[in-house]
Amino acid sequence: MDNGFNQFNSQTPDGNKNGLKINFNPLSIAVIAASIVVLIGCYLPWAELSGFGMSETAHVGGSKDFIFFIVLVILACVGSLLSKSVLTVCAGIALTFISWREIQNCKDEYDGLFGIELNTKVGFYITIIASLAILAIGIFSLIKENKR
Repeated sequence: MDNGFNQFNSQTPDGNKNGLKINFNPLSIAVIAASIVVLIGCYLPWAELSGFGMSETAHVGGSKDFIFFIVLVILACVGSLLSKSVLTVCAGIALTFISWREIQNCKDEYDGLFGIELNTKVGFYITIIASLAILAIGIFSLIKENKR
């Protein structure tokens, strides 16, 4: 007996299964692009430690902290695609905070120690700017959602 309801394959009135509606709009595409830039920035040099005639560059890509960036980028993209702007805003805030703390931890640990100098590099700036872009797009999307 089929009464038109299947608990394992339910559909919303608009025909989407499980109520998930993926939105490929310009804002979600911008979040995806900024997320890719964040991941690229993680592999570029973040800092250069120099002292005693030697220098070494550091980056986040490949480190244990890189997993946080991956998870947050995925959350930002999913939030944007599912029109859950709060998730995108939270991911943007967390990405910006973690990026800032990474460089601050480096400065606290090495800068000025035995004449070692720490200079921030392009990877850090790209990651921060892309993280702030994700945050700004998320806030704009949230405002747009609340106007509806």
